[in-house]
Amino acid sequence: MKQYAPYSLELYDYYKKQGNWDKAISILKKIIKQEPENNYLRDEVIECLTQKYGNFSCFQDALDYSKITQSGRHLTDAIIDFEKCLLYKKDNYVFHKRFGIGKINDVKFNILSIDFFNLNTGEKIPSKKMGIETALKELTILPKEHIWVIMRNQKFSDLKSMALRDVKGTLKTIMNNCANFQLIKKQLTRIIKREVIFNADGILNELEWATWSKEAVKVMETEHDFKIILDNFFDRYAFFEDYLKATGKKDGIYNNILNYFLDVYRTTNNYGEKIACWFLLENTGNSPSESFAEFYSQIPDVVAAFCSIPVQRQKLIKKFLKKITEIEGWPDIYCRLFPYYLGAYIPKILLENKYTDKVMYLFEKYIKEFNIYCWPFVWICGHADEYSFIEFILPKEEEILEIMLSLLKRNNDNTSRYDGKKDNDILLSKYIEQYLFDSNNNKNKLGRFGQYVRDAGREKAYEMLVNLEMVTGLSKSILSYYRTLFNNKYPDITINIKKPKEVIITDKFLATQAGLDRKNKELRNIEYEIKKASSEISEIIGQDEKQAKKPDQTDAKRKFNELSIVGNNLANEISNAQVFDKKNLNLNKVSFGTKVTLRDLDSNQNVVYTILGPFESEPEKNIISHQAQLAVELLGAGVDEVRHFEINGTKYNFKVLSIEASEKV
Repeated sequence: MKQYAPYSLELYDYYKKQGNWDKAISILKKIIKQEPENNYLRDEVIECLTQKYGNFSCFQDALDYSKITQSGRHLTDAIIDFEKCLLYKKDNYVFHKRFGIGKINDVKFNILSIDFFNLNTGEKIPSKKMGIETALKELTILPKEHIWVIMRNQKFSDLKSMALRDVKGTLKTIMNNCANFQLIKKQLTRIIKREVIFNADGILNELEWATWSKEAVKVMETEHDFKIILDNFFDRYAFFEDYLKATGKKDGIYNNILNYFLDVYRTTNNYGEKIACWFLLENTGNSPSESFAEFYSQIPDVVAAFCSIPVQRQKLIKKFLKKITEIEGWPDIYCRLFPYYLGAYIPKILLENKYTDKVMYLFEKYIKEFNIYCWPFVWICGHADEYSFIEFILPKEEEILEIMLSLLKRNNDNTSRYDGKKDNDILLSKYIEQYLFDSNNNKNKLGRFGQYVRDAGREKAYEMLVNLEMVTGLSKSILSYYRTLFNNKYPDITINIKKPKEVIITDKFLATQAGLDRKNKELRNIEYEIKKASSEISEIIGQDEKQAKKPDQTDAKRKFNELSIVGNNLANEISNAQVFDKKNLNLNKVSFGTKVTLRDLDSNQNVVYTILGPFESEPEKNIISHQAQLAVELLGAGVDEVRHFEINGTKYNFKVLSIEASEKV
């Protein structure tokens, strides 16, 4: 299920424990944008940076000059300065607004020596000295493939040759060198004004500029080339929005890019892209002939269309949701979208428009269907205090705790079976743990679970603790804390629970009994052939030396070796196979032994896959192994859940329509 708050301290803690410092730092940066004054985050940032860069010779200087340890220093700015300090090395490139492009030729005693070259004036400033504190304020780091660095290091004649020979490559270089679309729009505007390619030194003359700019327009006007320059449709969408803000002109490039979006609007089967095109065309005064209501009536599946809009495009998502309120029956549409846009927004709009009954029905539905809609259930329980009517539909506290523990156990069991846990699964477990055990979200310091164990009777408290002990993947500190709490209250009761071991499947895999029997038969045939090959070799060797034919002996040995390799590999596979027990078949989620009907959100076509094991795999019949990457991406998904993923450069967007038992199990 798509989640709209994917970055949290819980997810950060997970990657920190794994020692994945790049991912941990990346998540921290996103959290800091929301909580820049949180000193806990500062300590965590320093710890992660120390783990990743602590062995760098300039690490301590970077800490000191960035002032990242000082509580009054803006944390985001401090991180930027820290990372810049690490890049102040010999042969790296920088930019100064006054001096131009510079190449660092030496660093001694925290003083940079830089050879500057001003692209506009041609002025050279060799060995300009600059302290690191000044550098942090005035310099921008440039990658070596940046267009300005290329221009600094090449002769104008070479630049002219490059620009005329490869218009597309030149344009692509300029755009791809920019860190964000705000910079892209500025660079593109400069190209139009001839400040980059054309200047007083004559990289391109007037005639050459006219030719080059026409070719650049052709690059922008063709869909294929536009796709090469920007990675995907929504990048192009964001670029065009920024381009309009930057120039405000309806020039040739504007018209050609606009035509691209008109073509997409008319031809695409991806309704996420179609929605983006509709709003873009309306904003540019090129509204499609159909009204929004007419356009909406053509969307075959509003949930699928909504989920195909990337989570990063929050403005577009809010525009779409707001526009939906113009559609007759919009409250029901909001109710359908709620599981895919979890948060206060949809309930807030419904309540503001006096649709309290809809919100109550919505919450009641997902509370009752918690097995299928675990994320909505967890969210509703976690925000119950915000809704006065919730007491009429929420189960008793004991029942909620039991449900939460069962969901936590099921989720941890599913994710622990496979390497490469998904962020969404990690977060679901963390949010459930937060609901159960976090004292910050409960008035009592024991957390909801601890409060129940303390206040419940002997038998109920023991039963709840047994349920907790059966959950795999819990930290030892959580288990120890609640065992101690229980033992302090009931010292006469001994807790003795045999907990099932967690199973991590690496080389092990599941198989049906029929599949395993078929492979065993195949192995017996290979073993028979190996014996025959061995006998042939013995016969040849046993012949009189004059009669023995060396080629025959070589062929027999080669056949024996080949059969032995195949047999050994098959024997290893059989030893790693685990026969699937039909009692464990779970039709609530995509899992081993299920036949799954999916909706391809890009082509709007249905496709059916059967998830079995490597022994039963027949890809041409859409029977795939549970270890195949496609299956791994789908495992754990429930009905109506949408999964977005990429395999070998191909993007997939599937919605689960139904799950049933495979006849092969």
